[in-house]
Amino acid sequence: MKDLWKMVILGLSIIVSVWILSLALTYRSRNSHTIQATGLGEIEFTSDQIVWSGTFSVQANTRIDAYNSIERDKEIVKKYLADNGVKDSEIIWKFTDVEANFRSLYNNEGNYIGSTFSHYSASQSFTVTSTEIDKVEEISRSISSLAKQNVNISSDSPDYYYTHLSEIKQQLIELASADAKRRCKAIADNAGGGLGQLQSANLGVFQITDPTGSDEYSYGGAFNTWSRDKKASITVRVVFQLK
Repeated sequence: MKDLWKMVILGLSIIVSVWILSLALTYRSRNSHTIQATGLGEIEFTSDQIVWSGTFSVQANTRIDAYNSIERDKEIVKKYLADNGVKDSEIIWKFTDVEANFRSLYNNEGNYIGSTFSHYSASQSFTVTSTEIDKVEEISRSISSLAKQNVNISSDSPDYYYTHLSEIKQQLIELASADAKRRCKAIADNAGGGLGQLQSANLGVFQITDPTGSDEYSYGGAFNTWSRDKKASITVRVVFQLK
C-alpha cells in the first residue's frame, strides 16, 4: 500500500512539473515573439504669457522714513507701469520689507568688539503677468530709466509660459505613439512579419526646452521658462505581439 501511495505522489509530481514547464515555455515563447520600439513626439511653439518681476529699495535713518520713501517710489513705479499700458489687474505687489542694518566695530588690533546701528533699509517687489509679451519686454528693459527720478530699481529677466500645455501634451502623446508604431511596423515588415496586438505602452517624461538645443533633457523632465520660443517633446515605448 505504501508503494502504491509513493507511485501516486510521484505521478502527481511529474504531472505538476510538466504543467509548470509548459507554462514557462508558453510564456517564453510569447515574449520571444514581440517587438518593441521607442517613438518621439516633438512640437515647437511660442509662449503666450510673460511673467516679469522687479524690486526697488531705499535706505533711511528711521523706520518711518524708510516706509515713506518706499511708498514714494511705489507711486513712481505704479505711474510708470500705468503710463506704459500695464493694468492694475496684471500687477501683484509684495509686502514691504523693512529691516535695521548694523555696522561691525573692531578695536585697533582688529578684533571684533560689537556693532552699532547703521541705517534702515526697505524694499518692495512686484510681479507683472501679461499676455502682451512685446509690451512687457520693452518695459522690463527700460524701467532702469526711473533712476533719473532717484528710484533704485532692479529688473529680473522675464519668464515665459504657455497656457495651453495640456493640449500640447495630448498632441505629443499621439505623435510619439504613432512614431513608435511606425518603427515597429517597419522592423516587422522588413523581417517578413506583421504586427499583432499591442502588449504594453510606457510614457516618458515631458520635456520643455529651448528649440536651439542649448537646454539638456532632465531625468525628471525639463521645464524651460527663460526662452520665448520653446520645444516640447515626449517619448513612448511600445511592445507589440508579432504575427
